[in-house]
Amino acid sequence: MVHAVRSKPAMGLFLSWSATGSVDAAGRRRIVEAARAAEERGFDSIWLLEDDSPGGVRANPALMAASVAVSTDAIRVCAQFLDESEYDSLRAVEDWSVVDNLSSGRLELFSKNPRDHHRTVRHLWAGKEIRRVGLGGEEQLVQTYPKPYQSRVALWLPYTEGAPGLDLAVELNAGILVRDEGLALDQLAARVRGIRHEFAADGHEPGRVAILAGVPDVQHDIRELYALDVDEVVCRLDVDAAGDRLAETMAEIARGRPE
Repeated sequence: MVHAVRSKPAMGLFLSWSATGSVDAAGRRRIVEAARAAEERGFDSIWLLEDDSPGGVRANPALMAASVAVSTDAIRVCAQFLDESEYDSLRAVEDWSVVDNLSSGRLELFSKNPRDHHRTVRHLWAGKEIRRVGLGGEEQLVQTYPKPYQSRVALWLPYTEGAPGLDLAVELNAGILVRDEGLALDQLAARVRGIRHEFAADGHEPGRVAILAGVPDVQHDIRELYALDVDEVVCRLDVDAAGDRLAETMAEIARGRPE
């Protein structure tokens, strides 16, 4: 199977926050304002990730995603589904179902959770029941409420070395998010080709691949990243550090997208 290069990959922004500690009320407002500004400037997605690196959006991701959802009209809202125990899957799916409804189906989820948890979430998202022990100690069949806007939410997984991560992506029809990690452009290109090859090896449909790059200290010219065989280029934007240059920085990023 030959995978065609996409003529115009999507353009996304990962909104990070470099200030020490949790995002305060003013910071949360700034992130929501940045999301609105990104939509006005033609960005296709906003990414709200809570990860181990400094600068992840530390406020409750479902609440932040809900705020962005009700403040925008068309931009995709990609937020991290935090690590939850399987017991918490019910509450997590209900929280994200609310966000999915508020966004009218613009929600996408990024997750690092174990395989079994993914299956439980997919099961609940589809409106199916699972067994849980009730207050009386007896097992009961339960399901989540409200019903999500989308019957199947788009899911993204991080790139990991080796086949297991890609096998899971194929099983769940999930996309792969590749961080640039200081790699040279040819190394990034090789990594993307490897992912495409793995998706195609067993005759599967080519999965989605996105690259997450740092901004404004981008190692690679943004236009070079768009030339790779990817579905989306996501640029990291530190809302706190950008300060009064937020709109200008967004414009610089947007200019790197091919016409």
